[in-house]
Amino acid sequence: MKKLYFLSSLLLFLNPSVNSTPEVITEYDEKYSEVIELIMEKNKVDIENRGLYQFSFLKFKNNCEAEVKLKHYSPLIEVFKVNVCKKTSIVSKVER
Repeated sequence: MKKLYFLSSLLLFLNPSVNSTPEVITEYDEKYSEVIELIMEKNKVDIENRGLYQFSFLKFKNNCEAEVKLKHYSPLIEVFKVNVCKKTSIVSKVER
């Protein structure tokens, strides 16, 4: 029985440490909060409100332009075209 405790404690001691998954950082991460703020300012829509919206999808086309799809709990999806350089945000289309 002592051998079993010794071997199990030895295995736990020699086991390699578990590392967390590294965070993937893209070149657009710093602009993410700026996109959210522009949508809030220009369109009066808080895309981080999980009570109203099911999810949002953010895709950057280049360093300035981003597209945000906002899914409501209903089948409604709003698409925002955001330009961070020009500080503009418009609702380009609403899908059902």
